[in-house]
Amino acid sequence: MSTKIIMTAVAFAACFALPAGAAEDVAGHAEEATVWRSAKKAGSQEGRRAAFKELYKLRASVAIYGRVVDQSDKAVDNADIRISWYSAGWMIGKTNKRHETSVKTDVNGCFEVVLDHPHTAFVDTGKDGYESLSSTGDLVWNRTSKENPVLLRLRKKGPTTFLVVSPNGSCPPDDLIQTKGTNSLDQALDVFAWDPDTGWRRCATPNADLRIDAALDAERQSWIVTYAVTNGGCGLIFSDSLFYEAPETGYVTQATVIVTNQEQGCYMYLKSRTPAVYSRIFFNHRYNRRGDQSLRLYCKAWVNPYGDRSLEYDNSVEASWRVVDELKDEAKAAIQAKKLAPKPDIPQRIKAMNEKLEREKAEKAAKAK
Repeated sequence: MSTKIIMTAVAFAACFALPAGAAEDVAGHAEEATVWRSAKKAGSQEGRRAAFKELYKLRASVAIYGRVVDQSDKAVDNADIRISWYSAGWMIGKTNKRHETSVKTDVNGCFEVVLDHPHTAFVDTGKDGYESLSSTGDLVWNRTSKENPVLLRLRKKGPTTFLVVSPNGSCPPDDLIQTKGTNSLDQALDVFAWDPDTGWRRCATPNADLRIDAALDAERQSWIVTYAVTNGGCGLIFSDSLFYEAPETGYVTQATVIVTNQEQGCYMYLKSRTPAVYSRIFFNHRYNRRGDQSLRLYCKAWVNPYGDRSLEYDNSVEASWRVVDELKDEAKAAIQAKKLAPKPDIPQRIKAMNEKLEREKAEKAAKAK
């Protein structure tokens, strides 16, 4: 992830307007705050010029302190730290200059950078095998210290695998159910039943993994949505967090979500079928509290059809939509036969598919001659 700063060089005379909230942002730095107020109150151009020159001196050296941790709050050493910053040249009538500074974290995941006369500075981080989960605001206005460093978080990736993703790819959750006003309803859900043409509308198959019951509690102005495993299911777990590996234990056969907000999302980790497969399902509940009191439920599922708990999607398969479709069909056929699909060699499958297409293209060209 990279934070881009877009700023234009401005003439000194045009820089006298203070950024919105500037005095408040540096409230923890009394001397700078005093200078900002002085510049704001100055009745003449000369007075503002003098105030900004004083502020420029105060910015001679600004240190940024930070720490990088993973999703388990463990320190990440040797992480790449990128600081994108602009100098405060406008304060003394010069052109702003953009700079890029890079450092590495130490064994404790910590880093320290000293900038020369900065105006703004933003930090992001990365490391091979990790995914960035955070970036920062401006760390010149929002100062850090050794005792109070900025905290950046990376997620350590696990082994990747092909997942049956429904709806496809990066598509948002699809409409699963909608109540008619305050009427209760129940719905079965087969996590393999989503279709590009019909969505989840045909998900109530004999092989459904879940049963969903929804009822309005008018007195408490909330929908009570109960999820229960079916089809020999082993259990489910609800969480507000996105995990890339399904939990090993802690599954229950039934759980209830009380929907009180107009929009309320959560993740379910599901262990279902025989032999068992693991899924991550995102449910988004939308409660029309100000209207007809109806409930709409949207759903997106990531299913590992190979029997292990990995939910880390192998994006390399997106290089060939034909391979994606083949793997989905193979997985669904195996599950319907109450078997686990064999794990694919994705690079080899893509290579074989490309070679097949090249052969078909050559044969078509030969016939056309």
